[in-house]
Amino acid sequence: MKLQFSLFTVRIVFVMLFSLALACKDDSKNTNQLIDNGKTNTTKASTNSENSDDLTEDIVKQVFTKQANSSVNEGGSTDTKPASVAFQSIQFGITRKANIKDESEGVPPGATMYPVRVKYTVVTNFAGKERENKYDEDYYLYKDKFGAWAKLSMKAGPIK
Repeated sequence: MKLQFSLFTVRIVFVMLFSLALACKDDSKNTNQLIDNGKTNTTKASTNSENSDDLTEDIVKQVFTKQANSSVNEGGSTDTKPASVAFQSIQFGITRKANIKDESEGVPPGATMYPVRVKYTVVTNFAGKERENKYDEDYYLYKDKFGAWAKLSMKAGPIK
């Protein structure tokens, strides 16, 4: 009886381990590589910017630069220059699908969420006064309901 129970337990453990191995199999569609200090490594070759379905370093730079310049233009001053954005590093995490919390923040259901850690500096010039702000933060980038890249601040913990 004990031998029969032990064999049954071994079979269950084997099935569970096999299932876990299949679930953890490397899926190149969902794995992003590290991008750091100007070296671009992406999982798929992609065409330029906004129309691409894969997130690249160039797209991250475009999204953050566009946002920095929209902040400059909100001031209403006619004596402003475009913001200067310098990127020190960009890192990608492992993608996931949008969840209910993301959807409550305006992310389309089922959107692919790209975790990105960005270290960058924004220099703005308002009426001749230069101001420098440094950022080292985590964000999710995703395609909004119009197909444009958008970002969502990741306040809950670091990138995995």
